[in-house]
Order: sequence, then structure tokens, then C-alpha cells
Amino acid sequence: MRYLDHWKSLGISSQDINLIDRYDIDKDVVERLANDGVSVREYVRKPWLEMGLSESDWFDVLEMGSDIASLERTYDREEEGNERPNLAVAFLLPGYQQIKEDRIVSGGALAVAGVGFAALTFLDRDDHTGGGIKFTWPVLWGLTSLISATDIWNRYYREQSLSGFTLDWQPNGRTGLSWRHSL
Repeated sequence: MRYLDHWKSLGISSQDINLIDRYDIDKDVVERLANDGVSVREYVRKPWLEMGLSESDWFDVLEMGSDIASLERTYDREEEGNERPNLAVAFLLPGYQQIKEDRIVSGGALAVAGVGFAALTFLDRDDHTGGGIKFTWPVLWGLTSLISATDIWNRYYREQSLSGFTLDWQPNGRTGLSWRHSL
């Protein structure tokens, strides 16, 4: 067995050492696996194929700090057909995506604010001074739209969100507010 003492010094199990020899895995690949915390058994399964990645892309993502479980959740979530919401819709219709996700409180607040500020933009004018539209309402309307789109981006587009971690604040009858997270 090649490099037996070297593999043991890296903390590689006897089963993995047998797989290294059976599949004739390159020494550099085994060292990358050990540095990334991935077992040879996992590597031999070729998980990058199921994810639609090349082997080098898979290694690159692992070396950026992802672990196998979060990487698989990320790509499994995309393969299941759970499409991410459109950011343009979240921006143009504040609260719509949140309500669609059954986050009624945050979605309702964003929708009411968006509609209210949009209405005030066109209804509350300084016609007697000739100034036209007041500056405050369009800014608040835009801020509401930006908050809605940012919320959707944080949930679906950021790498942290894709890794499976979410934090959701919900109203609670007893304490007023509760939170939950999932991995």
C-alpha cells in the first residue's frame, strides 16, 4: 500500500485507505479531501455528478468553506423544482412574494406600505406651490420595494440562504414574537 503512513498521519481510516488503492486515487486529491474534511468514501460516490458540477468546481466550492451536507442541500433544493422567486416581482410588488410564502405579517406590512406610499406619491401633491410631487413619498415607496426585494434575495439568493439556514420571525400570541430557524 502506497503512502500508508502518510494516510494514517492525515487521519484517514483503513476503509478509506483501501479505497484509495482500489480506485488508484491521486495523492494530491486525497490530501485535498483530507483538508476539506471529505471522506474518500464520499469522493468515490462522485457527488459532483448528481449536483451537475465538474469535479474541480465541486472542490472549489468545498474549499470556499462549504461542507458536503450544505452543498447537497443547495443542489437538491434546486433539482426538486423549488424555483427561486423573481427579484423584479419582489421589487415591483412589495409584499407579494412574502404573502405567497405564507408570511402574512411581513408581506401584509410591505404590501400596505407599498400601496400606501404609491398612492401618496400621486395624491399628495404640492399643487398650490407648483412643486408637483413631494419628494418623501416616492423615496419611502422605493425603500419599501427595496426591503421586499432584499428580503427575497436574503432568503433565496445569498449563499447562506442556499446552504439551508433561514431565520424567520413570527408573531406569537403569548410572547408577542417568536423565531425559528432551520438548517
